[in-house]
Amino acid sequence: MYKCFIDDSWSKDYINPFCPELKKCLPEWGDNRKWLNDNFFSLSWIHLKTSDIKAIDIDIKELKKKYFWTEHVEIKSVYLRSPKLSKKHYMDVFSISREQLKEFWDDLYKILDKHKDNYCIFATIFDKRQYKYRGKPDADCLLKTTQVFLERIHFSELKTTLVFDQMESSLSKEKGQHKEMLKIHSENWWMEQSYVIEFANIIDIEFQKSDTENMLQVADIICYNIRRQFMQFGRCMIDGNCNVNQHGNIECWEYEYFTKISDSIYSSWGKTIWRWLVVIPNWKKLDWDLW
Repeated sequence: MYKCFIDDSWSKDYINPFCPELKKCLPEWGDNRKWLNDNFFSLSWIHLKTSDIKAIDIDIKELKKKYFWTEHVEIKSVYLRSPKLSKKHYMDVFSISREQLKEFWDDLYKILDKHKDNYCIFATIFDKRQYKYRGKPDADCLLKTTQVFLERIHFSELKTTLVFDQMESSLSKEKGQHKEMLKIHSENWWMEQSYVIEFANIIDIEFQKSDTENMLQVADIICYNIRRQFMQFGRCMIDGNCNVNQHGNIECWEYEYFTKISDSIYSSWGKTIWRWLVVIPNWKKLDWDLW
C-alpha cells in the first residue's frame, strides 16, 4: 500500500488581467517577482510506501528536537525563507539563531537525500497568465491540477491513499473545495476532458492539518521549490534552448533548493528535469486564448 502527501503553493485566484503580450514569455525572476508569484500555482506530492513513512518521520522529529527542543513545530517553506517570518515563528519562539536555522534547513534536506530511494516526487504547474476566459470550469487552478494529479496516481497502478493539506478549516469533506475535489474523483465532475473512467487505484482521500503531519510539511517545501524553479528558469524549457547531456537529462540552470530534491522526481524515461512536470496549459499543443 502507498500514501501520497499533497500540497499547493500560492494563490489559486486570478489576480492579474490576461495580457496576450506576456502569453509566451517568462520575465526574469528579478524583473517582477510579485507578478510571477501571482501568476503561477503548483500542486506537488510525495509518493511512498506506507511502510517507509515511519523512518522518515522519526528522523524529522529527532531533527526538530535537536534544534527546537520539541517535535511540535511546523516547518513551512515561507517561514524558512522570510527573515521576518523566521524571526516570528522560530527565532523568537525557540531562541534559535539565523545560522542555526540555516543549519536546520540544510539538515532537513540531508534527511530527504538519505531516504530519496524510498519516495518519488510528482508535480503540476498551472500557468495562470495563459488563460483568457477564466470563468470556465477547466480554468480553476486547484481543480484542474487535482484532475491531473488523480490521473497520474491512477496510471501508476499503485493502490494509494491520498492525504491533502487542508483547504477547508473544518476539514469537512462535504463542503467547499474539499467537496469539489472529491467529486472529480468520484464523478469526473465538470472536467471537460478526462482520461479515466474510474479511479480504481485511489483507495481513499483524506484532508489533514499540516502542523500535525511531517510528510505534509515536506510536501510544502517541495512544492515551493518546484514552483520557484519553473518561475525562475522555465524559459529554457519554453524556448527549447536547453542542452541534453549524455545521460538524456536536460541541462539548464536550477534554483538551489530545487537541485536538492531533483533526484527524487519521478521519471518514466530516465530523464530528470522537466519530463516529470505537467504544465497547464501547454500552449504548444493548444492556443488557450482562443476558447
